[in-house]
Amino acid sequence: MNHTIDIVVEGYPDEVACRKLCEFMGIRINRIFNKRGKNRLDISLGGYNADSHYRQRYWLALRDLDRDAGCAFQLIEQLVPERSPYFLFRIPVRAIEAWFMGDSNRLGNFLAISHARISTTPEQIEYPKQAMVNLARRSRQRDIRADMVPTQGSNHDEGPAYASRLAEFAENHWRPEIAERASDSLARCIRRLRAINN
Repeated sequence: MNHTIDIVVEGYPDEVACRKLCEFMGIRINRIFNKRGKNRLDISLGGYNADSHYRQRYWLALRDLDRDAGCAFQLIEQLVPERSPYFLFRIPVRAIEAWFMGDSNRLGNFLAISHARISTTPEQIEYPKQAMVNLARRSRQRDIRADMVPTQGSNHDEGPAYASRLAEFAENHWRPEIAERASDSLARCIRRLRAINN
């Protein structure tokens, strides 16, 4: 049986990653809500969980673990302790960048760096965004560096088009079926999405 799914995420790269995952899994997306920040996402999760319960419609919520809990399970229990069976709350460990690093060959090509520089255990990286910026800093392509790396003296953690570049990679190059081999949280997300169509 094929289901549709509603999606809520904290940012643009997550939105594109969810689109790619659903395309890969053959799941049709009904609506996507981009909350533009994890704080706005967090306060809305209860409402989306309730909607999934009362309407018996599948929701996928994606939220980075960051440093907000010791593990994904703790964060899920903290934010949505009583989940509807239709509410798929998935946590990239520790951030969506780790899911992208799982496809190291494609990411290396996209960033114009050696894929050997990309960690084979991306979920063990403490600060995946900083790791991604540092990879971009080594790019042989000037436009990648300009878009993804903050300028000297900037008070930003990433360059001006960092999110757009990640979304471009996710949409056009990322292979979830490869990346899941290096990311247990991604593999769990794929298994959960596969189950709703069975």
